[in-house]
Amino acid sequence: MKMGCGVQVWLQVGQLFGTLAIGGVAGVIAWRQWRTAQDKVKLDLFDRRFAVFMDARRLVSEAVALGKITDQNLPNEVIARGRFLFGDEVLAKLGELHGLCTRLLTNDHHAPSQMSTWLDEFHDMMRPYMSLGNLKT
Repeated sequence: MKMGCGVQVWLQVGQLFGTLAIGGVAGVIAWRQWRTAQDKVKLDLFDRRFAVFMDARRLVSEAVALGKITDQNLPNEVIARGRFLFGDEVLAKLGELHGLCTRLLTNDHHAPSQMSTWLDEFHDMMRPYMSLGNLKT
């Protein structure tokens, strides 16, 4: 009879370790799903920020190459989309671009060269927001 008790104890120990192993695997799977969701949020944020950056770049490129902006609504759209994606310093910089676009539309011939300088500064300002490894939120 004592032999049966020993087997029963070992069965309970085996069940305990089996349950712990299954719980551990479930925990690892849940953690990986959470990490994947976090990475997706970062990638989506990167995509939205990159679109704003590319539109700002397009505005400057058109101003320098053509001396005009083909889509006159784009400066307003860039600011509207950037409002909730960046910090105050980037939003202020986008406001500067809007001002330069307005000057360009009123035939200020110095605006394109100033926009080129603006783009260099903007590029440096965007770096922390565009690094996928340590994305600034």
